[in-house]
Amino acid sequence: MDITTEFANLNLSAEVLAIFNDEKNKEALGKIIDASKAPLISKRDELLGQITTHKAFITGLGGEDAIKSLGAAKAKAEQDAKDALASSTDANAVRDTLGKEIKTRDDRINSLLGEKKDAKVRSQVKRALTEAKGDPELLMPHITSRLKSEVNDAGDVVITVLDEAGKPMMVGTDAKPAKISDLLESFKKNSSLAKGFAASGTGGSGAASFNGSLTGVVNPWAATSFNLTKQGEIATSNPEMAKALKAAVGRV
Repeated sequence: MDITTEFANLNLSAEVLAIFNDEKNKEALGKIIDASKAPLISKRDELLGQITTHKAFITGLGGEDAIKSLGAAKAKAEQDAKDALASSTDANAVRDTLGKEIKTRDDRINSLLGEKKDAKVRSQVKRALTEAKGDPELLMPHITSRLKSEVNDAGDVVITVLDEAGKPMMVGTDAKPAKISDLLESFKKNSSLAKGFAASGTGGSGAASFNGSLTGVVNPWAATSFNLTKQGEIATSNPEMAKALKAAVGRV
């Protein structure tokens, strides 16, 4: 690889080119360039393979002209059928045809609305799980079973959180409709679902948790390390540890 030619457009100084043209540096640089090109080459080969497959498929159908003629023939046949139907005096035939067209349209609309609902629910659930540091694999089935989604007349997706009885879940003294985040908070209080959340280092009251070990902890209630400021800090942030520290020196 000739560095001077390879990077001519970068206007590198002679000193830099000399460093790059050193055989060891050139070899290392070549490996880096090859490694960076590898994914692009792989993707290029994949796309070329797909193009070859598509061309073979089109050729098997008679080529692009044949496909275009089939499309034109299909469109003409559909238009001829509509024209014949428009001039028909057979009311049943007209009703049946229009009914099929309406059903096809409604099915397509319902499919699109379903996709819209699913996408909105997935997005909302993913955001709530991320904020709550929840495990999707464990919690997702429990979340989806407690959600109801629908598209209102304005085309907006409305998500309703349900209680265990299947009715709209309300929270707070003013009984506001619950959000997905409220549902996850209720899961945290469930012993079987609480394990689905990353440890926050705090207990349910917001105070830091205590595992019962006092190893390496300086006891501010001990005579040799008595400290009122530390006592207040521990009593506020971790009441359980404060109780254990006081008990360790015979204080209640």
